[in-house]
Amino acid sequence: MRKDAVHKTIKGVYLSEKAWDVIQDDSLYISLEGVTGSLKSVTADRKFHKAVYASPREQTQFAIIGTTTPVLERTVIDNPISFYNKHKYVKKNGKLYQVMYYKKSGKGGSRIEWHTPKGIKRIYFAGFDNKSRYKQILGMTLYGVWADEIQTAHDDFIGELFTRLARDNGFLITTSNGGLPDQKIYVDYLNKGSANPKYESEIPESTKNFLLSKENDDRFRFYWFGFNDNPMMEDTQINYLNNTHPPGSFEHNSKILGIRGFVEGMIYAKYLSYEKNMVKFADVYANNDSPYPFVKYSIGCDVGSTDFTVFTLVGFTPRTREAIVLDKCEINHAGIDEIWDVFNKWYDPYYTKIGHKVKGMFIDSAAQIVKSSLAPLIMGRYNMQIADSYKFTIKERVDWGIRFIWQGRLMFTEYTKDTYDSFNNTLYTKNLHNTDIRDFPKHIYKDRIDSCEYAITPFIEEMLNVM
Repeated sequence: MRKDAVHKTIKGVYLSEKAWDVIQDDSLYISLEGVTGSLKSVTADRKFHKAVYASPREQTQFAIIGTTTPVLERTVIDNPISFYNKHKYVKKNGKLYQVMYYKKSGKGGSRIEWHTPKGIKRIYFAGFDNKSRYKQILGMTLYGVWADEIQTAHDDFIGELFTRLARDNGFLITTSNGGLPDQKIYVDYLNKGSANPKYESEIPESTKNFLLSKENDDRFRFYWFGFNDNPMMEDTQINYLNNTHPPGSFEHNSKILGIRGFVEGMIYAKYLSYEKNMVKFADVYANNDSPYPFVKYSIGCDVGSTDFTVFTLVGFTPRTREAIVLDKCEINHAGIDEIWDVFNKWYDPYYTKIGHKVKGMFIDSAAQIVKSSLAPLIMGRYNMQIADSYKFTIKERVDWGIRFIWQGRLMFTEYTKDTYDSFNNTLYTKNLHNTDIRDFPKHIYKDRIDSCEYAITPFIEEMLNVM
């Protein structure tokens, strides 16, 4: 913990004075916005716990809603400092009694059942990604909601949420990093919040201007959280986070500066350079003196229904620190027989040298016909499995692509300069609310980038964990 940190301790959890003021705040709607790692969610957790406990006997139904139910489970159920784990047991007459139970099935689905002196309080879980589930929960009478990472929720959910809260006079606690400033959650609701005067000077100027753009609603209170609001975060951690995302990128603005904003123009170009992101094939492949020794490889496959089918070979260095895009093979307007023939001629020389280190082929999950046709052929000839590409959103793929390119951990060879150029020429769409926020001057750019990313995604978690 930083020596200069001002804090209070609640059940062994260090919280800032601001967090304590949030917990004591009786505003009906409280929004916590700011940087990653600032204890927004822990503060919301404690505030939600207090509000549910203080609710009258007849108020029995509440909800925690976030990006997905598994993410919420990690935030609440699996987190040792959450209210669930800190207050699961109570001591009475020298004995511990369990009062909170997490149930994943049965009537109501995933929920916490909390036995309080005022009766059983049920806290339902739902993800923004599960429309039928969250609509089921919002159809209940809810007396309080904690919406985590609310900037990731879509407009239909937002409108329905506030309708239900107004109907039931329920409280709301939201947490968010900075999102796109024209999102419904900000424009129609959270911008109505007034800042606690005690902390108003800490709010970034751009965020303060958004709050001033709307007439204040007495029900809404706004708090901005920075790194200094986490007493447990050391300066070394802050420095690491500052160097995680390149300055100017959407993720840097959102997670490191904690501000809202659009990002326009080229996605990757300002982070790419030949000096940092290009290596010679002969210097890295089958070279015992290479500074980038490969410990494993994978192949990505993007199937072009109207354009190119692209195979991409990627090598990974120890600890999965670097991913080097070694070579690619492109086939235009081809059937399975031609694809298989061209792939054989391209991959056979690699198979004889590195086949035992290739961890598989990962293909566009929408290309099931091609996958089922290639699977027995690839297994029979190369003893290699073909699997669906790992599921990440396009926005997540853009985020880690920018990060690894900027850090010099995603590189290309002269054999994949076309892929380098495809990244270099990709733009943001004009509507960043689209599922795919990328705009391609040529469709082949998309095929090359997707194929490259399909080869890398199985190992993203490993790459993200490298300090």
